[in-house]
Amino acid sequence: MERVRSWMSRSGSHVQNAVTRRSSDLSMEDAMQDPESAIFDITASRDAARFGFRGFLLLCTLLAFSVSATTIGLWSEMGCGSTCLMFLQRHKMLAILCAGASLLVLLILYLLDFFLPPHLPGEYCALYHGDRFLGRGLLLCAVGGLLGATVFLADTFPTAPLVLTIFLSPTLLIAVRQATKPKPCFVLGTGSKEASLQERLRMLKMVTGEEKEQCCFYKAATVAYLLTALTCINIWIPWAATTEVQLTEGMDATEREITFVRWSTPLIVGISNLIFASFTGLRVALDQTYAGTDDNRAQIILSSRSHLNRELMDHRIAILRARLAAETPGSQVQKTRDRAQQYLIQHTAHMRQLSNIVKIVGCGFIAILGALYIAFQLTAADSHIADMVQSFLGAFFLTFVAFIFVSFNRLWQAMSSWLQDLPLWKSAVGLCSSTWARAALLCLVVPLFPLIVVLSALNQAVRCVRGHKDGRCLTDRVHTMFVQMVHWEWVSLASWAYIMAVVMMLYKVIPLFINVLLAWLNSVVEHLPFAGILGFTFAAGMVLFMLPPVPGPPIYLFGGLVISKHCPYGFWWGCGICILLCMTLKLSACAIQQKGIGELLGNRQGIRHAVGVHRPFMRAIEHVLSRPGMSFGKCMILCGGPDWPTSVLAGILRLSLVQCTIGTLPVILSLIPLALTGSFYLRRDESEVWARAGNLMFSLTALVSVTFWTGMGWAIQDTFDKYNEQLTAPKVEFVELDWLDHCEERIREKCQLTVKDLPRWVAFFHFAGALLMVAVAQFFFWRADNCFGNFKVTDDVETLHWWPWKGDPHSAMIKKPGLAGLALVLVAFLFLLVSRTWRSRHNAKATQAVRAELALEEESWKARRIEQAQTWSPQSVSASPVIRGASAKSVEDLGDDLKSVVASAVEGLDVSTINTMKSMDSVIGIAVPDAGSQVVEMLRREFDVEDTSISVSASVAQDASAGVSERRRMRKACRCLYFDILVIFVIRLGCTSHS
Repeated sequence: MERVRSWMSRSGSHVQNAVTRRSSDLSMEDAMQDPESAIFDITASRDAARFGFRGFLLLCTLLAFSVSATTIGLWSEMGCGSTCLMFLQRHKMLAILCAGASLLVLLILYLLDFFLPPHLPGEYCALYHGDRFLGRGLLLCAVGGLLGATVFLADTFPTAPLVLTIFLSPTLLIAVRQATKPKPCFVLGTGSKEASLQERLRMLKMVTGEEKEQCCFYKAATVAYLLTALTCINIWIPWAATTEVQLTEGMDATEREITFVRWSTPLIVGISNLIFASFTGLRVALDQTYAGTDDNRAQIILSSRSHLNRELMDHRIAILRARLAAETPGSQVQKTRDRAQQYLIQHTAHMRQLSNIVKIVGCGFIAILGALYIAFQLTAADSHIADMVQSFLGAFFLTFVAFIFVSFNRLWQAMSSWLQDLPLWKSAVGLCSSTWARAALLCLVVPLFPLIVVLSALNQAVRCVRGHKDGRCLTDRVHTMFVQMVHWEWVSLASWAYIMAVVMMLYKVIPLFINVLLAWLNSVVEHLPFAGILGFTFAAGMVLFMLPPVPGPPIYLFGGLVISKHCPYGFWWGCGICILLCMTLKLSACAIQQKGIGELLGNRQGIRHAVGVHRPFMRAIEHVLSRPGMSFGKCMILCGGPDWPTSVLAGILRLSLVQCTIGTLPVILSLIPLALTGSFYLRRDESEVWARAGNLMFSLTALVSVTFWTGMGWAIQDTFDKYNEQLTAPKVEFVELDWLDHCEERIREKCQLTVKDLPRWVAFFHFAGALLMVAVAQFFFWRADNCFGNFKVTDDVETLHWWPWKGDPHSAMIKKPGLAGLALVLVAFLFLLVSRTWRSRHNAKATQAVRAELALEEESWKARRIEQAQTWSPQSVSASPVIRGASAKSVEDLGDDLKSVVASAVEGLDVSTINTMKSMDSVIGIAVPDAGSQVVEMLRREFDVEDTSISVSASVAQDASAGVSERRRMRKACRCLYFDILVIFVIRLGCTSHS
């Protein structure tokens, strides 16, 4: 005890000096009473921001206003948009020159290992040691050349200059943030172990002192973007009201798009600034949540200063032992319990905050991806507008990713291990490593493979000239990538490549042929009475809804075009009747898809197994959809999901038709603007107001649809978080499906063919057909205009001709390159047929043998599975991966990070205090979870604690099995978690005292 007291006096002086620097009012006695609070009060002090809010506001406002004014002046009719676009069109050949020169510079820099030079360890973006300007200057010139090439593509992509100029604003904002943020004056991890506690607290303060400065910057950026957006919109509204834009029918698509872009540029700039403000506002809104994640902040800071962590912890433990020596066992137990409960509540709140950040950011990604999907669906409605929307959404997506990486950088790094325990994250990682996901990736990037190999070989040759020879033809990175790819299941991957190639082709081809079908239907109803038009529209829409690839928007658009045009009661009555008919059509189609298709398919176990109704993701969707009434998540899924798959899935899951119909009613919010888009399109020639109103309805449709997608992603993530144990638990009703999974896995293991198993001629047919399919899909995807014609819903079907040998070959619906591509697709499928026939015959005997083995063990396997489902209990009561992982570790594996977490949870506990707890059940009133049983047994062995000290409360187990309320179960789960932390800390402290 004398040694402890002497150590306390020495370390107490360090704390006193540090506390004095923070505030003269904070005495040493206060610090000794609560040393942890004193220490973190010191480190929580903030340095003044370099510029302050006003300085940042002025800087960000100048940046946002200058970029927006430049954009409006260069590309709108308010400025010199016509002159600038004509100049770019006349000099479009400069795009090739700029792009060629830039790519050449980038190629040279890559070959010289400029970006990550292996011959210069610890350096990047350098050509030689000490290079600060030459290489980076060349890189800047190359980037400028690529941007210039993009601008000169205005003749082919009219929105490219506008998009590029607008997105200079967030790019410059990120650069300004990197230039103005305070630079640390020391390097983490380089401090001496002999450094004083005062010096270490100063370093810790410098690390954590950026929080207020960051929040100040992002607040200023949010206000600046909002002011810029309001200014642009307020300037555009009176100008647009007095300026007419002529979008005549005689214009081609490019002319219409250029005219529309020039007229609406100020509005587009204003909306873009609003979106940028939402990005920065997200960071401001989550600032307290982000700064309040104490566990992650401590992990990041203290992990680089482990010796500081140990000294602070030893100091606190010594003080607490001295305090415990002067207190009664009852007060020790009560204070320990109160402190642990307080920490547990704080830690649970932090975990919930982290979960909310993940959900918000994840829903942002889902919203933008959903907007891209909606833009594809609406391509059939208005091609030039949809193309512009797609380009903007793609740029917004990249900006959002970059912004999240920069503004949440600390959380991004700290959550890497935590995300691995998130159920939805596990599902996403599993999908990315699946064969079909790899096939999809290869289908997209396979044209780049020859280029990658050539560049890697040239780079390796340059390294050999430099003297770094390793006997390989390719660089280490590319060589490692190919080595990993060798171990992929290439036979199965090639089979999936056929499917992914077909999906790529359908993505481009389906909207074109839907337009032809709807135009033909429009010509059919020309001579029908109004009642016949309604009946024909309903029947045609019902048939189209029964086809899985057909989306709903073109059907609603067709109804708006036909019904409003032929309504004898007037235009507005026609719009109302069209909306009512489309809503009835949607609900009727969903009912037929659910009851007539989904439930019939659900009677077959093979279909239920293929859909995966027993897997966690589908069980999460079922959990959301099974809620009665119009719950948020249920409405989001039913209204935002794809039409055919969502309704059929509801039928397969045996959900209530009435409840699903109720949840589908909010779809009218997206149906009304889309139907009105077609109706307003009919009157576009009467006045410019109708054309603008049609564009507005289109935008509202996209907005509502993106809202549905965002809500759908949030609902599924929230269900994964709250009900993870139930979603992953085995169930008796899914035993047959689990058995099919087991059989499928066993057959795959025993009968999986590799490339070596295939004869050469079979391998040739299998892989040659896959490559052929991918090549055609790439050509169709990127050069669809050269393969197929462009036909709109409002075009006259009499002018349509399908084949290039009839009429003008350039106006044919299927042009010569498209016809050749379809012929190659047929050849590829013949190759697949040959390969599949051989593989089926080859695997027949092996598959039969495996099935015979499985038949022998079927009954015993199902019996074990049923028993497992009936006796299943939650594996962990904690939603915190940090503590859940800690409680499963043995004492020998406990590290400093766990010690930091546990020590923050409990004030301290001497070993002798354990024996004063005659009944842990009476003190805590909880049951010992399974995760802590190993720890409990070790506690008994190490310290000879009586069994009554860790008795289990039978009442808790009875209450849990009886199904008490959710809140009550959560409170008990938290107390169980607290007990695990307490036991682990006792063992750790006991081991320390024994040593």
